[in-house]
Amino acid sequence: MHADGGATLARGERRPHIAGMSRIAPLEPAKAGFFKGLLLRIAYWLAKRKVGKVPTPMRVKAHHLGVMIATGRMDLAEVAHRTVDAPLKSLVQLRTAQLIGCPY
Repeated sequence: MHADGGATLARGERRPHIAGMSRIAPLEPAKAGFFKGLLLRIAYWLAKRKVGKVPTPMRVKAHHLGVMIATGRMDLAEVAHRTVDAPLKSLVQLRTAQLIGCPY
């Protein structure tokens, strides 16, 4: 058993995916203050343009603007890094998403 009460998974076994379920409620720009709400609207618009919808992890990280900005910078740095070819990087991202059950 894990500390969180969940059973230990065998190698290669995945936890069942529960769509739309997170421990922390996602933050909507309307519930944030004026400045933070404006930044969130811009960030959500950019994410929606890139992915097709605003990812839930991004909406959860929006509770702490510093965390959201830091992870965004990390993602941009990973995309800008040119050590690995772009097609291989995309393939690795896709396979990793499949392994962990991520819809993005």
